[in-house]
Amino acid sequence: MTRHAPAERRRVPHGTPGLTFHAVTMPALLAGRKTQTRRRLSPRHALVDGRYDRRHDLQRCSLTAYTTLREDGSMVVSLAIGRTVVLTPRWRIGQRVYVREAVASTGSGAGYLYQADDVVLPPDRRWLPACKMPADAARLMLHVRRAWFERLQDISEADAQAEGFADRLAFADAWSVIHGPGAWDANPWIVAIEFDVERLT
Repeated sequence: MTRHAPAERRRVPHGTPGLTFHAVTMPALLAGRKTQTRRRLSPRHALVDGRYDRRHDLQRCSLTAYTTLREDGSMVVSLAIGRTVVLTPRWRIGQRVYVREAVASTGSGAGYLYQADDVVLPPDRRWLPACKMPADAARLMLHVRRAWFERLQDISEADAQAEGFADRLAFADAWSVIHGPGAWDANPWIVAIEFDVERLT
């Protein structure tokens, strides 16, 4: 069993954001083969004119210019309401982000079990979904190297491998497993994030 000792739980500074990873992607991340991740464009992953704004459906915006304006990867788009805005990836170069994954408390105060380790869960324990993982259970920290916007199907073979997959086809299959049938064919706008991985345990 893999456990996270209480003495190791002070690794994530207060206020550090977390990023949820699906079980399909965790083995590659743990093995060091995954240095990129892609997320559907949403207010969770992009700032509108430099601010967090949940009012807009960014998947329905009409593109006026797919041009990188600055090194932060910003682009200009026209929203459905007719307003032109600058979208900026929420994730900044140099930012630290801890990895959220499915865990279960040992129940003894000794730490956590990790679903990605393929452990047998005691009958009195239940897995917490990755989105509910407490920060003190984090065992991986990401250091953002860059972030940019693109269409999902614009991913290159090299980037698919950086995502931890053998090729674009394998990545497309995994995307459909995570997001549901038709998710790859929908070819949504995404935020791509490249990072270095730091182990906290």
